[in-house]
Amino acid sequence: MSANFSRKMKLALFAAACVAAVLVRLPTPDGYGHYYPPEQARELAAVRRIAAGDLPLVGPTQFMDSRYHFGAVYWYLLVPLTALGGFADWSVPLTSGLFSLLAIALGMRLVRRWFRDGRFALTYGAAAAFSSLDIQYAKYASTPNLVPLVTLAYLVALTEFVEGCGTPWLAGAVGFLIAVAAQLHPVAGASLALIALTLAALRRFRPGWRGWLMLAGAAAIMYLPYLQYEFSHGFANTGGLLSLLGGQREFGSHWTRILENAAFWFSLWFNVHHLFGLPNLLGMVSFWFFAATVLVLAGIWLAESRHPTEKIIPLQLAPAARTMLLVWLVVPTAILTIPMGRISQLPIYYFAVLLPLGHLAVALGFRRLLELGFRRTAIAAMIAFFSWQAVQIGVYEHFYPSVLTVWLLK
Repeated sequence: MSANFSRKMKLALFAAACVAAVLVRLPTPDGYGHYYPPEQARELAAVRRIAAGDLPLVGPTQFMDSRYHFGAVYWYLLVPLTALGGFADWSVPLTSGLFSLLAIALGMRLVRRWFRDGRFALTYGAAAAFSSLDIQYAKYASTPNLVPLVTLAYLVALTEFVEGCGTPWLAGAVGFLIAVAAQLHPVAGASLALIALTLAALRRFRPGWRGWLMLAGAAAIMYLPYLQYEFSHGFANTGGLLSLLGGQREFGSHWTRILENAAFWFSLWFNVHHLFGLPNLLGMVSFWFFAATVLVLAGIWLAESRHPTEKIIPLQLAPAARTMLLVWLVVPTAILTIPMGRISQLPIYYFAVLLPLGHLAVALGFRRLLELGFRRTAIAAMIAFFSWQAVQIGVYEHFYPSVLTVWLLK
């Protein structure tokens, strides 16, 4: 009886967590989930044109340089769900939120495939679902928002190829997703392409000549509209991108890039990037409170190190997945550490390809404490993490209240 009750409680808690993950991703009452309404209005106008039969060859312009266009695939991906919402203002951020939830589910599938542990996959899902950074992405309508979803789909296809049947069709799926990522953001496209090439050099990814043909063919087909636009406009996009990347580099920009990489990882806990118009969380909630939290956790760890609890079995990561995990970390980080011409600062969305890996890092940290026998420390760390996320979600809701928040405060 008690075991059945415990099972029902776990299911109820899981269902409640899923509902909460959905609710915190709801758009604002006016339909805008961030501080850039003109950009969202542009996306809505584009999907309405597509629904009316006006099919664009390229997508929105790059934020820093209007001479460069992203691919049109983002707009086409938005059409089905925004159409279900009647192309209302709220349909665009709501669609972005649904893609975020799909990315969480896909990430859990990938983690379960790599680590062969369902409970750990749930830990990853919780870290992703209640990450304030992920929630900000979910409410922000722009091309990089779909990069985490496409990255995870790509890694699932790559994993199935490496550890599964390895058919040319799967290689074609890999090429297709590389092309989609490249249309969403050049950094994402370059990262996924180099991940595949690095794994091929390490002899983990061996598609054979048929597979390479399928991969290249699928990527080329996806880019045919873009190439048609380029040929008819004198390769204006290529020129715009090269001018953006080929400008004079700033002195010390390598150091700047290293700091920006660090800021991304730190933003898994706190808002330090200011992209969404929010104040620095450490500036709002006192740094000393944060320091006290760290000291309390360190104290719990030191006390528990004398009498550790029972250790749990370490995770067993598949050999091919271990290589893929390392390459996923190294390749985008290397790209994001290289100075990029006239781009003096990298916005946080340049790091979207690493966002699911960030959630995995948080989950692995909790798991490692349990594997070492520091159960109380792991629980305290989880409480601290989710408490900080709750504070930051509350800050976001204060500036951009969702439909739920407005309804509760009536």
